[in-house]
Amino acid sequence: MSIHRYPGNFRVGVLDEPRATVLETGVSMLEPKVMVFILLSGYQRFRLATQRCVLDAAQGPAGLLLRINRPLEHQFEENHGAPLTKISIAVSTEWVDGLAPAPPSASPEPAEHSPPPAGAKRADLWVQPFVPAPQSCDLAQAIRSAPSPMQRMSLGLTLLDRVLAASARSAAGEAPPLTGPSGTSGPIPPPDPLVPAHPLLDRLRREMRKAPARTRTAPALAKACGIGLRTLERQVQQDTGRGLGAVLRRERLLIGFHALSRGMPVMQAASAAGYQSRTSFGSALKREFGLSPAQILQQAARQIW
Repeated sequence: MSIHRYPGNFRVGVLDEPRATVLETGVSMLEPKVMVFILLSGYQRFRLATQRCVLDAAQGPAGLLLRINRPLEHQFEENHGAPLTKISIAVSTEWVDGLAPAPPSASPEPAEHSPPPAGAKRADLWVQPFVPAPQSCDLAQAIRSAPSPMQRMSLGLTLLDRVLAASARSAAGEAPPLTGPSGTSGPIPPPDPLVPAHPLLDRLRREMRKAPARTRTAPALAKACGIGLRTLERQVQQDTGRGLGAVLRRERLLIGFHALSRGMPVMQAASAAGYQSRTSFGSALKREFGLSPAQILQQAARQIW
């Protein structure tokens, strides 16, 4: 990734290259900062302390807004794309607090996924996935191809302002109310992949995402991964404690989940996940994640920034 540094500890990063392995294998420390990521193509998974974050652009660009309030461990787990194209904006927390304070209507006891008001005790990490609106995607593309550092800085500031303003509007309730599992309020985070980091299982995920739904059978996926079916079954059972069929079903449902989170109609999302019936798809989502398609679509309406 090419990092452009500006006064005030403002940084704009551009990654645009084919990638089939992790960017860095070691653990690093991230200092307190506010960050905006927009993934235009590819897939990325990384860990911040105990929080796993996923950006998946298989169904379209994906975004993530982070606030880190104390130094945290960071480690990449999976990165791939042809190309992997990502724009990152980073700035100090003090800079954001001074220029973009939390809305006065924010609750004094913030919910787990809501940005806390100024002066309140903050969690170590706040993570908010979002779907980049067309204007945000246009800004990200412009940053990617900006001819000068000054233009890249200006575009980066505009993108940061846009995302922070949308986050503040969402926190202030200027969007449809959202209900999560068990009646809790606040944005519903995308479910983490069940399968842990492992080269073979990462390859399985990649093959599932790029293959048409009708070809995602266990034998076909094992062949695409270059191993025997029984070897794949043993590896999955060893690393997850679940059978291959259960893991494939969850990964298929994750594809449908992310499709819905982008506002895709239920039947199209069901088809992307390999389901021919919206009823069966909805029931499977409810069993696996405790969420209905309607709840996920409700989230999508609120989180297009």
